[in-house]
Amino acid sequence: MNLLALALSSVLPFIGIPHDPVTLATASAGSASRAQAVYRNSAAVPFMDAESLASFSYQSWAPSEGASDNYILGGAIKFSDWFSVNVSEFYQSGSRYDLYDASGTPSGAFTPRCDLLTVGAAYAFGEKLSVGLGVGYAWESDAPQMKLSALTADLHLFYLPAPSLDLAFSLLSLGPGIKAADGSLHGLPSSARLGASYGIPLGTVGVRLLADADWFFESAFGISAGAELKVKDCVSLRGGYHYSDDPAPLPAFASLGAGFQFKSICVDLAWLTASKTLNNTIVVGISLHFK
Repeated sequence: MNLLALALSSVLPFIGIPHDPVTLATASAGSASRAQAVYRNSAAVPFMDAESLASFSYQSWAPSEGASDNYILGGAIKFSDWFSVNVSEFYQSGSRYDLYDASGTPSGAFTPRCDLLTVGAAYAFGEKLSVGLGVGYAWESDAPQMKLSALTADLHLFYLPAPSLDLAFSLLSLGPGIKAADGSLHGLPSSARLGASYGIPLGTVGVRLLADADWFFESAFGISAGAELKVKDCVSLRGGYHYSDDPAPLPAFASLGAGFQFKSICVDLAWLTASKTLNNTIVVGISLHFK
């Protein structure tokens, strides 16, 4: 089956969009970041600093386009030095709208919804290389009596060629697509992603540079670049820019963000701007890290 043909008219675009505040604060760069492993790359979980973590995030997404409320839960645990499991749940509630019957009489109201549940596992081959697999179930309902659903799969590689350099490669949102009532086939927003993360220690201050490049099978391209400044492992400042062409699921935008860590508790914030669609999107999250 031709993957390019499958993706000519993709559905469920939300599965190709990052959801956590740390990733969005660096403009979607971070597939090679161990700090974002729960949502971005299962293969990075065996190398994260914590033995386990749990997180919750809230998004006020695209307020200029009729904001949706998005809720994200995530967790990961390392069962040994070589095996880990992670899980995440994304739920979106869109803007409620009125319904009318054929005569124009009000007949109620409807709230669009979508959901993505992903379970992942990873295996590490020593201290430098790991592989990961994520399996997800996504569904979307934009109108009464209308529901689209699909199974998806993500394949990940994570490699540490040097102490300060992390590299990642992923095949994302793979699946057979959805066949519509008229017989047309609609693919998922499948892509190949290459990511890099480079850390620069400067005494009590650390700088991390992040970059991701995505090629979508529907012949779209996206690139993200971001940076994080961390002071005494306590306060983080982040920023970045994402560029993409149509029909990539995530439009171009700039981002700023911050994070604060006290012992095992982290609080993170992201703000998206410089985008007609995503302007003033706010993402906040809290996570617990257990060592």
